[in-house]
Order: sequence, then structure tokens, then C-alpha cells
Amino acid sequence: MAEDACHTAYCDSEYGCEITDDSERCYYDNKCYTYDCDEYIGCTSTPIICNDYDICTDDWCDTEQGCVSVPISYDVSDKCYTYYCDPTSGPQKIPLICDDRDICTTDTCEPYTGCVNTPVYCDDGSECTDEYCDSECGCVYSLVDCDDNDDCTTDSCDREEGCINTSVVCDDDNACTDDDCSYEGGCSHTPINCNDNNECTTDSCCTFNGCKNTQVDCDDYDECTNDYCDPNEGCVYLDVECDDGNYCTLDSCNPHTGCVYVESECLCNDFNACTIDKCEPFTGCVYTPVECGDYQYCDNVAGCINL
Repeated sequence: MAEDACHTAYCDSEYGCEITDDSERCYYDNKCYTYDCDEYIGCTSTPIICNDYDICTDDWCDTEQGCVSVPISYDVSDKCYTYYCDPTSGPQKIPLICDDRDICTTDTCEPYTGCVNTPVYCDDGSECTDEYCDSECGCVYSLVDCDDNDDCTTDSCDREEGCINTSVVCDDDNACTDDDCSYEGGCSHTPINCNDNNECTTDSCCTFNGCKNTQVDCDDYDECTNDYCDPNEGCVYLDVECDDGNYCTLDSCNPHTGCVYVESECLCNDFNACTIDKCEPFTGCVYTPVECGDYQYCDNVAGCINL
């Protein structure tokens, strides 16, 4: 009889009773147990504990391989985190740092796509500024240059419409100037020429009405002249013709009254007592010899004298 449960007794024909170690019968190919042979109870099998004390693994035992430790699975779908598993505390996630260190972007994170760096929108809603983003200063707004380099416009800017180039009003409310505008010089006010090339007018200009060509007054207040105006020469003064066609009048002119016609008894007086003096309007003086009586003769001073 064997001395314990791990040995087997048998009788050999040559040697007699033999005792052999029979513990190998207790070992199997299942690697999930440890096998042994107890001298009192015989074969024993103890399950292998596969805990690697790492909560980041799932531990089990494979009959062929023995202990197997496989990393646990956990949710890593949110792309706004980086993930790792701590052996002691388990799955961990750290927020993703999306800061691209560019102040010209707005940095956010989308769970499905990860970091999103959106360019900053610098538009201030004004058509009077040019805007851009500087990587160091951020949004920069500079005034739009509305100068069209035209002195004939007033340049301004409207927040909604942008540059406005309004034509300059050069009217100086003076009818005596020609108002014009030069691209480079701006408004100019050139005096107008009111000369009508007529010597019979006095040319002037009135601020409100413009040119005034006033007829020249050629009256010299002399009744002995005929006054008129020649466009080329100006005032002309011609002597009045006072001849009335009557040989029996003395014709003259008085500056205040005009022509004067005087009938004078002395006009045809030849101071000869031997003639009868008279005047015929159409022929002039007529001297008719005096007829003395018989026995008389005529003396130029005394007239008829008796012989």
C-alpha cells in the first residue's frame, strides 16, 4: 500500500513491492489553474488569479494562454479631449488646447471635428474704414481715403454709402463774374466783359442784374447844335443850320433859344439918298433910283435938290 495519496504501490515480480510517484496525473493543460498533489487528499487544482491590479485592463484567463490582460475600451468620441487611462484611477480626459496663439482667430472646439480656428470678423459695418487683422494687434481700422484729387468736389464719407464726392458750387451770386471750376485750381470768378463796342453806351455791371449798357446822353444843352451819337465815334455835335431862306432876315443862333431871325430896316440901307432901298425875301436887297422932279437933281446925301 502507498504511503500517501501521491504515490502508487505495486508489486514487481523481480523486486517485489515498489512505490512510484504518481503526482503527474494531477497536472492538466488548462493554464487557468495551478496543479499540485497533496499527500493526504491527492490531486488539487487552484484557479489562477489574473488581476494585474490595473483598472485600465480587462483581465481573464485563457485555458491555453493563461492570464490575458486587454486594455479596456472607453468613449473617446469627443475630439475636444485627449484621452489616457490611469492604472489607478481609470480613464481620464484632458481638454484639448485649441489656442493657436493668433489673435486674429477665434479658437473653439467642436466635439465631432476638434479644434476650429475661425478668422476674426473685423468688419465694423462702416464703408468709411478699411479693416484687417494684425497678428499682433488684432483688428485694425483705417479711414478710407476719399480724396479724388479734384478741387471741384467736396470729399466726404457716409457710413453706409462710403465715399461721396459732391460737386463744388462755385456760384458767387455775382452776375458780373463768370464762375468756373478747374480740376486743379478749384473755383474761379472771372469778371465778365460788358463792353458792347458801342460808343453810344456807358458800359457797367450790376452785381444782381449783370451787364448794363446805358445810352449816352449827348445833349450839350446848346440849342445851336444838333446832337447825336455815332456808335463808332460817340457824341457828335453839328451846328444848327439857321438859314430860313429869307434874304430879308439876319439869321443867327442863340445857345439858349436856338435860331433867331431878325428883320432889320438897316439890312438893305445903302446910305444913298438917291435910291429907294427895300428887300425882297427871295432876291434880297433891291435899290431903285429915286425919280426927282423936273429941275431937280439927286444928291447922294441930301436926295432931290432943286436946281
